[in-house]
Amino acid sequence: MKKMILVAVVFLMGQLSMAAGLSEAKIAERIKPYAEHIEKAKERTKGDLNAFKNDKIVKRAIVTALEKITADAKAGSAENIMMLIHAGDAKAVLSDVAKYSSIIKNEDGKSSELEIKQAKKALELLSLSGNHIDLLQKSGDSKNEAEAKVRADNVALALKVSNKIASFGDYKSERAKKYVEVFEAALTENKSVHQAMDEANTKSKEAVADKKDIKEEDILSCEV
Repeated sequence: MKKMILVAVVFLMGQLSMAAGLSEAKIAERIKPYAEHIEKAKERTKGDLNAFKNDKIVKRAIVTALEKITADAKAGSAENIMMLIHAGDAKAVLSDVAKYSSIIKNEDGKSSELEIKQAKKALELLSLSGNHIDLLQKSGDSKNEAEAKVRADNVALALKVSNKIASFGDYKSERAKKYVEVFEAALTENKSVHQAMDEANTKSKEAVADKKDIKEEDILSCEV
């Protein structure tokens, strides 16, 4: 029962936090030139992360834009977001970053304090997931297709759950708050999103002596 209530609240709060901000069409228009630059840079650098980050257009346009966004939001790291862009679906990463940024800056004049707070947390969690991508890049072969798929899968999951888990922190349940706390700490320790979710489930369950699990599929099934 507790799990059902928690999942229902995450669903409602997730809807709330993504209702604000610019429309999908305006976000798509905003990121289009950046996405085009990135895809061309990926082709030019052929999987080489350092070459990608030091590409003149990427460095001048994308990195500069991300540094401004994270500085204005006081959340996230441009460096970490670049890791996600390189490893995963660049357009999807840019779309989420632009969406959170528009909410934080209240560009449509409709963002509530709660929505701004959740968008900041979502941006922070998404950015922190780049720690594990960085670890994988340093310990593996950036051009290995199997390893590239693992990195891309990590990015895809981070995109799916960051906003949903961000909404946990404003739920009155101590377990929900503990879940966010542990999840964020695990990402800070360079763990994958999968590992962070498992750890958050176990430790939040122990903290409140709850026997029920909050499984990965429970969070993924909450539509935002």
